[in-house]
Amino acid sequence: MTYTLQIKCLEKEKIILLKGHRKSVSCVCISDDGKFAYTGGKDSSVNKWDLNTMVKLYSMPGGKRGTKYPYHTGPILSIAISSDSRYLASSSMDHLVIIWNPDEMKVCMKLSHHKVPVTAVSFRHHSHMLFTADCSGRVCVWNMPLKEVLQDQGARTNIEVLGLCGLISERCVSCSGFGGPGVCVWKVPEEICVQYSTKNVLESSVECIYAVNDEIFIGGASTNTIYVWHSSRGSPVFTVSPAHPVAKLCPPSESEPFIRPVANWVSAVTGLYGTDLIASGSSTGHIQFWRLVQPQPERSIEVKGEQQQQSRTQVSIERIPGLNISLGGFINGLAFSSDRRYLAVCLGQEHRFGHWEPRRHIKNGLLLIPLNVS
Repeated sequence: MTYTLQIKCLEKEKIILLKGHRKSVSCVCISDDGKFAYTGGKDSSVNKWDLNTMVKLYSMPGGKRGTKYPYHTGPILSIAISSDSRYLASSSMDHLVIIWNPDEMKVCMKLSHHKVPVTAVSFRHHSHMLFTADCSGRVCVWNMPLKEVLQDQGARTNIEVLGLCGLISERCVSCSGFGGPGVCVWKVPEEICVQYSTKNVLESSVECIYAVNDEIFIGGASTNTIYVWHSSRGSPVFTVSPAHPVAKLCPPSESEPFIRPVANWVSAVTGLYGTDLIASGSSTGHIQFWRLVQPQPERSIEVKGEQQQQSRTQVSIERIPGLNISLGGFINGLAFSSDRRYLAVCLGQEHRFGHWEPRRHIKNGLLLIPLNVS
């Protein structure tokens, strides 16, 4: 892991806005070489972008819900690309997972195993193993290019899955909401699910998840809290609350003639893989950069095994001073480019899963925040 990664400053005037979706942008992924970005939107379309020329190369439009159509017919909820850029997976409210050829954006196959909206997709690192999950708690494992499901761990939790992150080993970590907020590690060879709680009675859902490695997981929650889990502990080893600035009050309107706080969830979290750099986004449009803090391994032979284990789990995150930015709208997704040029931000007038808040008066689009990394 690379430490002491330095970002000089965030210059708001240099942020690039790419407009190509008619509605809120809900998800983004970037190819491993950092050349292309792929986005999904609530307009049911999937777009491919060139990050060198800032040109939209392909746009696969969505169709009318309930009709036969070659592409998606519902809002796109998640998108992921394999490490070798051979397969692109997108999931939607239409219960489908579509596997694309990322080069020409042609449909390779459609996976119709799920019976409810598919909320998350993710590839295992350096593999064609694909994980898919839906709002009924079902997590399925696929091995591209096979169309048959490799493993269906559907009846294990019955808790809606909101996010997925594939690991290096044959595992993935998911975050859950209604029915049991927390995270689960799905172990494919053993066919078991290990659950980790938030230990917070006020928590209603863990909205997003990022795996630093196979042992450390970072989740953002609806209580404006960021949790850090270690795989050897059943509850968080570190908690930050509030993770983002406290939201302002929502003024009264005809539909809601009372004053209430604006919803302030941690709606997205990601990291620059192989480094200690983390970024989180909120439903109020605020982005905060963090640094992962881990104890240096003890080299002394006098250190006992129990002490080593305690040292390994002493993981935390700290804010990077001055590295935050407010954009307005909903931050529906975040992704770092592996070449360290950009942080891609999905900005929308609405949350990716629904419409619970008044529409934000911003432009829907993919934002590219230049990173002055040294």
